[in-house]
Amino acid sequence: MKSRLLVFFLFSFSFLSAQVATFNSVLNSYNIAATSATISNIITSSSNVTVYYQLATGSASNVALSPTYGGSLNSTGTWTVPFNLSGLTPNTTYYFRFRADNASGTSYSTTGSFTTLSAVPTVTFTNSPSTYNSTSVAYSLNANGLATTSLVRYGLASGNLSNQATGSSSSGTSAIAAFANLSGLLPSTTYYFQIEATNSAGTSSSPILSFTTDTQAPGIYSVSTSSITTNSATINYSVWDKELTTTSLVRYGLSSGSLTNQVAGFSVSGNATISGNASLTGLNPATTYYYQVEATNAAGISTSNVASFTTLALPSQIANYPFNNSLNNSGGNNPFSAPNTTFVTDRASQMTSAIRIGSTTVPSTATIPNLPIGNTERTISFWHKKPTHTTAIGLFAYGTGGSLQTFGVYLLANGNYVFQGSVTDYTFTSSATAANAWIHTVVTYKNGVVKLYNNGVLVGSTNLNLNTGSSTFRLGGNQAIVEFDDLQIYNYELNVSQVGELYNNNVLASSDFSQNNLEVKLYPNPVRDILNIEIENDIQSIEIYNIQGQKVLSSNQKQINVSDLATGMYMVRIQDIDNKIATKKIVIK
Repeated sequence: MKSRLLVFFLFSFSFLSAQVATFNSVLNSYNIAATSATISNIITSSSNVTVYYQLATGSASNVALSPTYGGSLNSTGTWTVPFNLSGLTPNTTYYFRFRADNASGTSYSTTGSFTTLSAVPTVTFTNSPSTYNSTSVAYSLNANGLATTSLVRYGLASGNLSNQATGSSSSGTSAIAAFANLSGLLPSTTYYFQIEATNSAGTSSSPILSFTTDTQAPGIYSVSTSSITTNSATINYSVWDKELTTTSLVRYGLSSGSLTNQVAGFSVSGNATISGNASLTGLNPATTYYYQVEATNAAGISTSNVASFTTLALPSQIANYPFNNSLNNSGGNNPFSAPNTTFVTDRASQMTSAIRIGSTTVPSTATIPNLPIGNTERTISFWHKKPTHTTAIGLFAYGTGGSLQTFGVYLLANGNYVFQGSVTDYTFTSSATAANAWIHTVVTYKNGVVKLYNNGVLVGSTNLNLNTGSSTFRLGGNQAIVEFDDLQIYNYELNVSQVGELYNNNVLASSDFSQNNLEVKLYPNPVRDILNIEIENDIQSIEIYNIQGQKVLSSNQKQINVSDLATGMYMVRIQDIDNKIATKKIVIK
């Protein structure tokens, strides 16, 4: 019986002696700064205990609603528990209390409080983009919770910042984008400056920095070319006179280091930026020119970077692939690839006079010089015979993968023709043609308009601003085995009459290559050695181009020896002393 009483007594004593932790009635807060502080209290616990703290703003009652932080694990006894707080807001009253958890339960301290210190503002320089007479100094400003003003002191020496400009104001607790505008500055001058911010807690300053204003020589902007033809181009640009009357000109030539020609541009006055242009004329076809814009006022001369453009080749046939038992073009060059490509009977029942691309995954390709790229006009003409198909199949394409950087045509599963621009394509509705029949297709492009013809008839058109990339030319090799014949490529847009000529005759009349406002006769044609030019006026120039648009011969005589030129088709450009021009086709045998 005694042992039972002893056990009961020990159990009761143990239960009575285990207690929740207790806190000192006085809470401490110290090391108080603008964004940090330390809080502490003395705790007594008879068993292992974990101590937390709660922190709130607004009122003391908010502490009970706040989550617990910290979690300092301690043993038994009495000791001081501190917590270092950071990331606080300046000039703010915080309320806090402690919580202790041990085996006997949870206890809380009383609630204490402290107020963070006010802080002087902080400024950090960002940049100072300048013109010839002004700049905007950009910086970040943190008011640290107090109403803060800022300014920029500046001058011509780091030790004499006697001028000042008002900057941004703030009263928040986070950094804002601030600035101060400095005006009435001298051109081509180095200025020193310092950013200063002030609130009731004090003043802070950035290091002394510097910037240099632009020269007062005129500014030149947005230089570009447009309206490029075979013999002319327009140079577009803008000029800022910077309060001094300014003239401009464009220098140009055949190399970047020899801009020996020039043409007058426009003038600017009144501290304005004016856009205009200058026209270059009398240029050679298919030629790269280099140019530079120059602007002059009383303060000096400014120049743009040297840029370049290439004039268009004369309207001509870029390539002709008859595929008459040869994968070369009509000049014997630039063949299509032989693997998976065989010769078949053409639409006129001539054996080995068309090709079949015998792979459904690998196209036949050719590197064709001077393929029209960018936004230049063009025509692609070809015959094709497709099989019956239930998936989309490719016909031809060249270019790159960006939007509107490809030029090609493919067929949908329902047979409708699709212009392939890459990313942006266009379907010509109700355009399907018969399977296993030879179809003549022509695709043209000029001034943002794509047109499709089948068998000499216009199927439709669409507006697309192309920027075709440069690449190899691809035929077939996509989902079906297709036959092709008489691929012809031109660097200009054929009209409906010319498309009909190709459909019916497979060739264009010589006049189709001519922008003819000059009566000229060439004979003999075909020619073997001496070409005679019959013209009413004296000749200013005669230029002969191959079908790739490359100039191969020039003269100013009415008889030209062409015996050194290879057999093939050429274009002859004749200009008389009145600047009238004719372009004719000749064949050298």
